[in-house]
Amino acid sequence: MIAAVSAVSLGGCSGGYDLQEYDAVPGEGLEMVMVTKASASGEENVIDNLNVFVFSADGFLERFIYMTSRNLENDGDTVRTWIPCIFGSGSRIAVCANFGYRLSGINTLDELAGYRLHLAYPDEFSRGLPSSGISASLVCEKDRKVIVPLERMTAKIPVRIDRSLLDNDVKIRIVSARAGNAPRSATVFGESAARYAGDVFEKGYAISGAGIDCLNRDTGLGTSGTADLYVLENLQGNLLEEDAPEKEKYPEGIDAEVCTYIELKAEYSSPDYHTPAGKYIFYRFYPGASGRSFDIRRNTVYDCTVSLSGDGLDGNLPLLDSSSLEER
Repeated sequence: MIAAVSAVSLGGCSGGYDLQEYDAVPGEGLEMVMVTKASASGEENVIDNLNVFVFSADGFLERFIYMTSRNLENDGDTVRTWIPCIFGSGSRIAVCANFGYRLSGINTLDELAGYRLHLAYPDEFSRGLPSSGISASLVCEKDRKVIVPLERMTAKIPVRIDRSLLDNDVKIRIVSARAGNAPRSATVFGESAARYAGDVFEKGYAISGAGIDCLNRDTGLGTSGTADLYVLENLQGNLLEEDAPEKEKYPEGIDAEVCTYIELKAEYSSPDYHTPAGKYIFYRFYPGASGRSFDIRRNTVYDCTVSLSGDGLDGNLPLLDSSSLEER
């Protein structure tokens, strides 16, 4: 089993949102226009709720507003709302989208920067991906536009299966895909990492049932469709001295408790072996920008293709768990 992994940023025109405030004039307030960028998945652009902060030039909170989609005028690609506020030159606007609740106890920009978003459960992204952004210093001039680029706090991990080199008499059916050791929390701004075993969901975001059928359909040349997994940022760094092939890329010790991995659960059948009813084999790999990196960076895509060849059992533990196989 070889898992080819690449990473590309979602910044700029390839992802995220732009939040624009118009008519930044003292005492008149802000007309906020949020423009969602094109995305392969419409769910990635859902805006369900907003925490909006206006900070003074010296970083103290001047205005806070929480709103849900009911307060937003949505005409497709653009979401608008009006925020009444008074601010001076040098003020900054910070936005937290899709947190799902009203943030409280934030009085300064530094406090917001250090705040951690906590997930109640690992797939808590149905209301939209949590995102955050902060403007440059505002200039109070009429018709002045201020743009706050929102950055997704999650990474996207598209997974597909390449069966083009698999023996014809071997059948491997993917039953589920999940992210293991998915962080329970992440800082709003700056870099974020799971700090100990209790800071991750051992069994994180998962796809099964009809949602995983795409990994069992051939879309051409033996390659399946794509299943998208999402996890909060988890920067664990370069843990290996040099790039390693996927079957040798795995952490040890305490790192194994916090590094995010992808696990595929599958039914197996070949002329020699099979998985009995209710039993499965498991493929595991660790995404990252290189063969030594275990970083899962926010607003980034880690594109993973799992290439199965021969009998599909040529991986080495711990990346392949075939202990449930029985001989025919």
